[in-house]
Order: sequence, then structure tokens, then C-alpha cells
Amino acid sequence: MNEDEYRSIYRDINKYPCVFEKIMLLGYSNCSSSKKILLAEREAMACLNKDDMEDCQVTLNSIRRNARFALNITQAKEALPHSKELRVQAGAAFGLQQYLKGENTADVQTLMNNKLRYEEDDTRPIVNIKETISEALKRFGDVKNIPFVEIVKTIKGFNHLSRRKSRKES
Repeated sequence: MNEDEYRSIYRDINKYPCVFEKIMLLGYSNCSSSKKILLAEREAMACLNKDDMEDCQVTLNSIRRNARFALNITQAKEALPHSKELRVQAGAAFGLQQYLKGENTADVQTLMNNKLRYEEDDTRPIVNIKETISEALKRFGDVKNIPFVEIVKTIKGFNHLSRRKSRKES
């Protein structure tokens, strides 16, 4: 299967791509409104509900815009590099979850605990993206009222790349 065929089939079977796909596939989160799709030895995530996907998209886009300074991005490009997009997705979902629970949004140790990433769904760092986004929109009334300063603290503090010890430290 060539790449054009793959993209065509992918669009046919994945009508509502999950906007948090990166963190879902890396095991940081679970979502009650998503399912995994396997196609041509690749994995993807699909949203089961168009309205849920739109809520996530609007929320993530707004947080992404507010996080540009923290990510040292001055130009408003359409897409972020993979690493920065992963930081935004994980930081947005985890930061919202922590803020809604009344916990410190700057503490990202749970999010960076790789042992939790592949545990059962309810012990992953981000328990349920759909519920977190829905609760945030319900509590704040509109995406504009989300406390971006608090969420950006999580984005800034999160780094999915684990630091390897240098040979001198070993």
C-alpha cells in the first residue's frame, strides 16, 4: 500500500481523528470517547463522537495559542513540531485535570512517571480526556475562561524525553 492509498483509506475509516492522539498512543491518557484503529501496521485514534472531538479541538487550539510563548515560539505556524505538540497535548490535559481537582498544576512528576503510562486506564496520569474537557467547559462556561496561566505551567514543566545519565555519572 502506498502512502496515498493509506491516507485515502485512513480518511474513510477515521471520520473523527482524536486531537489528543499523540498522548493516547504513548500511554499518557485514556478517553471514554475514543477507540484505537490499526491500519497497515500503524496505530491511530478515532473519536467516537463528533461533538466531543470538536470540544477537544477548540480547547486544545486555545491552549496551544496561549502556550506559544512558553514553548519559545514566536511565529503562529499551523503545526507545531512533534515534541512541542506532545508537550501541549499532555500539558493541556494533565494541567486541566490537576486544576479541576484543586492540585498543583506545576507538579508534573505524576505525568512524567513512565511506570504509570502503561498501567490500567484509571491509573494513567491523565484518567479520561473527554471527562476532563467536558468538566472544564462546564465549570468555566467557555474556553476563553480557562485559567491558561495555570495550564501553561504544566506545559512548561513537562518534558517527555527522559534525560539519560552521562557516561561520567554512571
